[in-house]
Amino acid sequence: MAPPDNGETGVDPATSEIHIIFDWPMSTSGLSFMGGGRAYAKTRGRPTWRDDRTCVLSVSLEPEHEYWLIFNCDRFANLRHAAGERAVSLLVAQC
Repeated sequence: MAPPDNGETGVDPATSEIHIIFDWPMSTSGLSFMGGGRAYAKTRGRPTWRDDRTCVLSVSLEPEHEYWLIFNCDRFANLRHAAGERAVSLLVAQC
């Protein structure tokens, strides 16, 4: 089963991974994912890097439920480009 696209609706609740794919090489030494309450998917373990452009978050989803995930914010900004520049905060998934 393919991971959902950003903003995709009608995602199969059996989906077990969200892939965040960047346009540029990223530093794989830090992450800052934010969310909380019922809008943040239940995660299984910590996010992992498949390569320097693809981060994978293992999740457990519920049917008929909306989720969102944001990376980086003013207080937590550990997600950075390989050159060390902070990645811009972004809503990366809503399904």
